[in-house]
Amino acid sequence: MGAARGSGGAIAERLAQEGADVAVADRRDTLVQDTARAVTALGRRTVALSVEVTDTAQVEQAGPDSPG
Repeated sequence: MGAARGSGGAIAERLAQEGADVAVADRRDTLVQDTARAVTALGRRTVALSVEVTDTAQVEQAGPDSPG
């Protein structure tokens, strides 16, 4: 489940409301940026990743150890 909207976006926002910093990922870059802005508006840090979350290779490459 991506974090651009729906359940994924709601979970990201709820985590931020509870005080968590959140990484959000989805294949829809514009929408994932919207979710990231909502998390930031709640006073939390966020990183937005544009990846196909059902593609394990893309998710692994987008992780914190990736060069890009």
